[in-house]
Amino acid sequence: PHERAGTGSRNRIKIPDACDAVGVSWMNPFDMLRTEQAAFRL
Repeated sequence: PHERAGTGSRNRIKIPDACDAVGVSWMNPFDMLRTEQAAFRL
């Protein structure tokens, strides 16, 4: 259920498409967690 760029939906603008339109970089949640080196401990 993660948003993907370029799905063609006209009645709901996806975050990646909006970011691309204004020149802002974006990444998916898994890349963000990897980049931030998130650690989940129980």
